Amino acid sequence: MIPAKHAALSPPTTKVCLLSAGRRFYLLLTLLLIGTTQLAAVRRANAFALSLQGLGRAALERDRVSTLYANDREGRLVTIAAVGTRLNGGRVVDLGLPDMMSDGRVLFAADTTFGFENDRWHLYIGDPNAARGSRVTPAFDAATVAAPQCSPVLKVDPRPVAGRDGEIAFVAADAAGHDSVFLYANDRLSCLARTGALTAHGHVIAAFGFGSQQFAGLGKIVLKAWIEPWERHSDPAHDVPALVTVSRRSGIDELAVARRSPHGGKRYVDFGLPAALPYDGPVAFSARTGTGEALFIFRKGVLERVLSAGERTEAGRIDHLSLGRPGLMRDATTAVLASVHHVPLLLVVARERAQVRARRGQLNPWGAPLRWFGNPLLTGSGAMIFGAQDAYGRERLYALAPGGAFIKAGPARIAYRAGARELSGHPMFSGSLSVNEFGDFAFLGGRRR
Repeated sequence: MIPAKHAALSPPTTKVCLLSAGRRFYLLLTLLLIGTTQLAAVRRANAFALSLQGLGRAALERDRVSTLYANDREGRLVTIAAVGTRLNGGRVVDLGLPDMMSDGRVLFAADTTFGFENDRWHLYIGDPNAARGSRVTPAFDAATVAAPQCSPVLKVDPRPVAGRDGEIAFVAADAAGHDSVFLYANDRLSCLARTGALTAHGHVIAAFGFGSQQFAGLGKIVLKAWIEPWERHSDPAHDVPALVTVSRRSGIDELAVARRSPHGGKRYVDFGLPAALPYDGPVAFSARTGTGEALFIFRKGVLERVLSAGERTEAGRIDHLSLGRPGLMRDATTAVLASVHHVPLLLVVARERAQVRARRGQLNPWGAPLRWFGNPLLTGSGAMIFGAQDAYGRERLYALAPGGAFIKAGPARIAYRAGARELSGHPMFSGSLSVNEFGDFAFLGGRRR
């Protein structure tokens, strides 16, 4: 549960005392807008949870990530795995961030120990519709490795993601010590790219963002990376952030690179987590530029800025945009966490227009005002699912219809309503929420009380 040496974002409690008051406020606001999902873009890090309040109450909260939940076809919440229980012959020590598959199953990693052996992370698939005791199976057999040097060394949560046809992608160290992008497809595990490889533009990959990868269709995976600077440096602090695509056919392509300007605008400074769909479609990401954050869409070979800090909305002028992973639909509609006058709200951006979907102070179905938000996700129907905390400190899942009304789960598996009886008895971790286009979801939470 302790972030490794090269984490892109360390737990804030370790460095706050070294910052001035002004920079502490900026870091607080940044953590609030990033929410918890930006923590997945670390170069190497174990799973840990931050409260939605950001820096003010940031703390390791093991109890909030001790159990993996998912909804079944009837909309009921079921337990997939839990810390301390037996799984595939071993005892679960820790759970990683889940990824909801298109068929309603959930892909996840668990740190398991077998007897006196050192604990090691393993990949599993959980089926919420299976009987208790038979819900979890290994994601693949180690014998499927294509080559010995391509064998993954899973010392930390690899944060796997699933493709449209059951493919699995994750970033981990290989047997030679290189960080690699692994792909499991057609019953074989192979390495698509390693650190030290060259991009199509001739730049050297210095590191890949663990957990930042997403399937983007046509055999491509998009993820965050760092490339060695044009002027030679041995210090990793000089590595240049970038978004890249990786595939067998085209190798490593650069989608966006810091220090470059998007279409004559201000230069990129850093990138958030990219959002993509497991079929040919758009890629969305937020980036920090010289004039503040901006939201970009890449589709059909064209990169377009669709929203920027400083633009006006019905609630006022945008202060900041989250660098967490945005919500995304096939038609390039996006959802993003933002702030106006330093007050958090959720925006939906469609056809170059941003609409406020939820804001601080809005009442939830039980009459409590919402206070903090996690990064929002979108289903294929346009429903928004997100985690939020109310003024009384209760963190729950919420679902909003395209028109903005709170909705319930139904036969069409549109979404699951926050605060339902199954959720009211234990804490949840909004930053772990994963949703597929049908509204099936999974998340890490605390044990039932």
